[in-house]
Amino acid sequence: MAAETEKFIRSAPSLDDTFPLPPDPWFPPEGRVSLRWLCLHLIRETARHAGHADIVRESLDGKTAFELVALEQGGSWGQ
Repeated sequence: MAAETEKFIRSAPSLDDTFPLPPDPWFPPEGRVSLRWLCLHLIRETARHAGHADIVRESLDGKTAFELVALEQGGSWGQ
């Protein structure tokens, strides 16, 4: 899916080009958005869901992202 999305975005001459939204009930009828909007939407959604995954992981192992980075680098958080 990611490769198809990248191919779709790269095929356009400009991020200002628009495309029709799918006929889903949460989109306006005959709605269109730009590729720029799509890219920003994908970044926002990825960040939101990555944050959700961090919350779940922290509740399971009790470690924050800072602690995990420090451990990976051979130290401990707060040194």
